[in-house]
Amino acid sequence: MIVAAALATALYTTLGFVLTMSLLLLGLTAVVERRALIPSLAFSVGTALVAFLLFSWFLKSPLPRGPFGFL
Repeated sequence: MIVAAALATALYTTLGFVLTMSLLLLGLTAVVERRALIPSLAFSVGTALVAFLLFSWFLKSPLPRGPFGFL
């Protein structure tokens, strides 16, 4: 958990919010909780996108966009 949080913190500004949080959640659900890959992927991307929309659009909080310039 500590290593995953440290990696997410280090990569947050370079990879952006959505990609970093998706990778973090995917790693935690697929590896740590040993869930199936496809449901873990759907959960991680969906949760990261909902969190991004909540913080970026509704709360007007700036989040890192990532290397591709979107989400």
